[in-house]
Parts: sequence; structure tokens; C-alpha cells
Amino acid sequence: MRSPQPTSDDHDRLQLAVEAAGLDLWENDLVAGTVTHPATRTFIELGYSLEEVGNSLNFWLDIVHPEDRPAIDTALVAYREGRADNYRSEFRLLGKDGEWVWYANYGKVMRGAKESGMHRFIGVTFNINDRKQREEELARINRLLSLQNQQLDQMNNHLEKLSTTDPLTKLYNRRAVNERLHRLVSGEGAASGLLFVDLDNFKKTNDLYGHDVGDILLCQVAQRLQSCIDSNDMIARFGGDEFVLLIRAPENDRRPLRQYLESVCQLVLSVLAQPYVIGDLLVYSYGSIGAACFPEDGWSVDELTKRADIALYCAKKQGRNLYRFFEPSMEVALQQQDSIEKELRAALKSRQLELLYQIQVDRELKPIGVEALLRWHHPGCSARWNFCPMPWPAT
Repeated sequence: MRSPQPTSDDHDRLQLAVEAAGLDLWENDLVAGTVTHPATRTFIELGYSLEEVGNSLNFWLDIVHPEDRPAIDTALVAYREGRADNYRSEFRLLGKDGEWVWYANYGKVMRGAKESGMHRFIGVTFNINDRKQREEELARINRLLSLQNQQLDQMNNHLEKLSTTDPLTKLYNRRAVNERLHRLVSGEGAASGLLFVDLDNFKKTNDLYGHDVGDILLCQVAQRLQSCIDSNDMIARFGGDEFVLLIRAPENDRRPLRQYLESVCQLVLSVLAQPYVIGDLLVYSYGSIGAACFPEDGWSVDELTKRADIALYCAKKQGRNLYRFFEPSMEVALQQQDSIEKELRAALKSRQLELLYQIQVDRELKPIGVEALLRWHHPGCSARWNFCPMPWPAT
């Protein structure tokens, strides 16, 4: 029993439904290679008359954008080989006014009666130009956002580098050292040495030759210090003429950490003591080093930096061009000196100091001069006489 054949009313109703949906119905004869029913609405939108379109597929192929032809061919092959349930493609067609307009095609082969051997390729075309324009605008915005994000990342990286880099020497700065030290004491690092390196009499160089020469000297010092450490170690400028080295003993070096650090200190002092050629000047500068070891000398960043600084103070006080490792007695001595200075200032206000004069005589006991003595009447304590140096520099 044959299925009822569609009537002209059925075709009209289908055409009405398709047009109401904004679709343009078309039909091609694959055997003859002709257009049985052209996509009339589409070609009218593009400005072509039906006479120009004709019934050949060549006209449609001629106005397809060259860049879209491969995608159409791929879709047709996928459908013909059974890898797709129907034919779908999107492409641009050239309007009579020279503008390219986006369309989409959905189609399927409908087989006719066996005796006719006819293959009907039926589908719909519809305008997707607005959607494509929105997609292209969105893609443009996304590309712009992506570019801006890349620029923002570059700026952030640049700012991060600036925030951790000394602008003069291009070494790390105080912030970078503190961040590395925080990681070290939090358990992410092995035993290490913290060296504070300070140039001796740097102010004198600035005063004699000017700050430009001083800046060049600091840059040359930075280069020399870099030659003294391994690539895994850290070197930074803490500020002024003070540099910091954070050093870990190499894995292939079996010496104790302190012994290895002593060799580094000796090398640093030797390198810094070499003359500096700055223009026509030959400048000499030396360094002093204070060292503290992690974890022996402290488990916090504040402890380590304070104790390395104390060791540096002692190295300078003991003659400069020296290195000293932190010892607990250094901190005790500084605390005692600080306590004495504070109490002496209080003694001045409370009149605990008495000025005495003692005659100086020669071998024949003849008076030759007078020396002044300052007696401190400290309440309840006679042990204050155990200090000899001046508690603060004379002016």
C-alpha cells in the first residue's frame, strides 16, 4: 500500500510554516545537478532577481565566500559518509551591493521512488548575520580583554619586580630579603647564613667625590659581591651602603656551615678591598661583615636580622675590614651599654654626677696639670664603676 502523495495544499502549508519561522526552503536535484526550488527569499535579500539566479547550482557556488567553501565541502562529505545525520553549514554570501552576509544551511537527501532513481536534496536557509556580528563583536571584545589581561599581567610582573628590586644596583631589596627569610624560618629552607656587609667610610667617599661617584661605587660593589656567591644564594641591597647575603652551603661541600661562611666572608673582604676604577679616580673602599646562622642564632626574621646587625656593629667597633659571627655576649654587652646610657641621662637630671679634679704631678711630685673625674653617685649600687669607655661619642 502506497503512502498518500502530498498535495499542493500540503506544499503551501509547509511553505507558509517555513516562511513564518524565517526559513527559506530550497530543493536541489542531485542527479541533474539543478535547482528544483531556489532559496528565493535569500537571493531577494541579497538583491538578486530570480532570472539572475537561474536553476543552476553554479550561481550559488559563485557567491559563496572563498574562505567558507572548505567548511561547506567538509560538511557535505561528513553527511555523505554517514558521519552526520544531516548537512549543516554556515557561510557568507556576496550581496549585489558587495557586502558579505552570513547564512546557515540545514539539509537532507530525500530518496524518491525506486523506479525514478531520483535523489532530492531538500533543506532550509536562514539569515544568521546578526548572530554572527554579535559573535564577532564578542570575539573582538574577548580578544581585547585577553590583550588587556596580558598587559595587566606584564604590568603586575613589572611592578612586582620593581617592588623587590633595588633601582640603583638592580639587586634584590629589603622586601625581597624579608620574604625569603620568612620562607626560610617557616620551614621551607635548610641551614643558612645571613651576612650583613657594610662599606667602611662610605660617607667619606661621597663627601670627597660626590654622590654620583658613590652610586657607581655601590654598583661595582654589587657586581663584586655577586661574584662571591652561588646562583642559588641571594644578594640584596638593604639600603645606603649596606648589603645582605643569604647563603646556604652547597650540597657537595662537607664543611660545617659556619666554616663555609667564614670562607665566604674572607673572599668578600678580599674582593671588596681591591681598588675601584671610577673614571679617572682610583677609589679604595673596604667592608665589614656581621654574620648570623639559621637556626642557631634565631628562629624568626627579627632575631636573625637583629643579630647579624649586632655582629656587624661589633666588627666595625673592633677595627673595620673584619667579619664577626654573632655571639650571645655581644647582645648582652649592647644591652648593658644601652642600660648605662639611659641611666646616665637620668643621672644628669637628678644630679647624681659629681665633678672632681685631681692634680697631676711629675717624678719630683711637682704639679704639672689637672685631670677631671666624674663620680656617679648611683643609689644603692657601687658596681657602676666597672665601665670605662665613654657612653656616647663626644661632640
